[in-house]
Amino acid sequence: MQDSTETDATIVQYLQNEEMDKGFKLLIESYQQRLYWHIRSIVKNHDDANDVIQNTFVKIYKGIYGFKSDAQLYTWLYRIATNESLTFLRKQKTTDSMDDVSFSQKSTAHHDEEDTIHFLSLAIQQLPENNVLFLICAILKTCLMQTFQR
Repeated sequence: MQDSTETDATIVQYLQNEEMDKGFKLLIESYQQRLYWHIRSIVKNHDDANDVIQNTFVKIYKGIYGFKSDAQLYTWLYRIATNESLTFLRKQKTTDSMDDVSFSQKSTAHHDEEDTIHFLSLAIQQLPENNVLFLICAILKTCLMQTFQR
């Protein structure tokens, strides 16, 4: 049985020398489970982890010719998996916050002032502390400017 270094060298050789099917099959057999659990530890959801691992293998496929054999294969795979996981989380966070904003805009249009204040206070509670401080300063500045203009 081959050790990990020999297996990695064989995988890279197959992938970089036009034996993609053989190399990719060996790559998946050797690393899919380890990469899945690494990704799952970041994204926390089975379905999301499956999406991310699929994207990871696509990146590996596209970038295999850029792999330098002086590096360890798993380190390279691990980095791609980590970056894909973080990209997924950033996209998910952006999408979720955009959905929240559009929902708030639609729902506050139909509520009175008290409900609007309630929605705003909930939104402010979700902000990081430094953003809350910035918001408070901006509001105070606006109030002071309006006071001096009267």
